[in-house]
Amino acid sequence: MTINVGVCAMTIDEFYGVMRIMGSSYAIDILTLLIHQPYYRTELVKLLGKSIPNSNYHIAKMKSVGLIEKERSVHTDEVDVFGRYAITPLGRKAFDLAVKISVELNLPKNKLLLTSAGKVRLLK
Repeated sequence: MTINVGVCAMTIDEFYGVMRIMGSSYAIDILTLLIHQPYYRTELVKLLGKSIPNSNYHIAKMKSVGLIEKERSVHTDEVDVFGRYAITPLGRKAFDLAVKISVELNLPKNKLLLTSAGKVRLLK
């Protein structure tokens, strides 16, 4: 069975994989930062104050299901090994859905703060 989420079609197993990852508050925190701009892995670790192994684990999981990706080199159009991570269209869609659900269900906002303009920012 295939599910169409507006930006891509995925199998049920792929959909469950995305939902499992989106259940992590750390994944939401990463996406909150990447919504605004791409970051290097070291910048994400520093901004979120988590351990390097924990960050590596979450980044790898998010990348494996297509929520984030490495930017391509401007010069060669190849994936830059030391490049910044950016949110994908699927990641943006999943993030928007997570914010919508948390607002509608009045869930605790954790580190997320919805501003009056509807923008999302990360509390320090």
